[in-house]
Amino acid sequence: MDDKVVVGIVKDFHYSSLKSNIEPAFIQFDNKGSHLMVKGTENQAVKTKEIISYVWNNLIPDYPLNIESIGDRYEWHHRENKNYIRLIVACSLISIFLSMIGLFGISYQTSRCRTKEIGLRKINGARIYEILKLLNNGYAKWVVIACIIAFPATWYAMQIWLSNFAYKTEIRWWVFLLAGIIAMGTTLLTVSWQSWQAATRNPVEALRNE
Repeated sequence: MDDKVVVGIVKDFHYSSLKSNIEPAFIQFDNKGSHLMVKGTENQAVKTKEIISYVWNNLIPDYPLNIESIGDRYEWHHRENKNYIRLIVACSLISIFLSMIGLFGISYQTSRCRTKEIGLRKINGARIYEILKLLNNGYAKWVVIACIIAFPATWYAMQIWLSNFAYKTEIRWWVFLLAGIIAMGTTLLTVSWQSWQAATRNPVEALRNE
């Protein structure tokens, strides 16, 4: 290809799927192709497509026009990854919502069953933060156990998923630490409302009801 003239060099970029290696490539101009490439004025993409469609329909009305941008073409290669991310986010939000509902119900039932115990502890001088600690300790323990089970399984699943990509990042330890903090914070915030109501309730009324 001695007749070709190199007019520019760019950095490596993914022109295919992220699961493929970046290979040597060049972009050339050719007036004998099946595609027409048009560079429109900046921020005039919609108007450019309208003009192209108008001209095309006047010249070749019997042949359907298939128009897409370079961004659309590359987006097609990465659509699978974007859909996978959306699926993971949706499933995570649904799981968190259902878990919070379950925790709220369990905390409500626990506080109702331990009304007499909480009243006796308050009469004997127990403070509010001690009552909150008493009621929340059980939930914190189960969150720790869940993290111990979930973290190795998550790490293994992520290693398998990342192995499909040509260029992958390493899973950092702080990601699991952050996930554990978020899980613990979400749990404590969910159950603390019922725990706070139980801890601040008048012990005389609680014992009277009992």
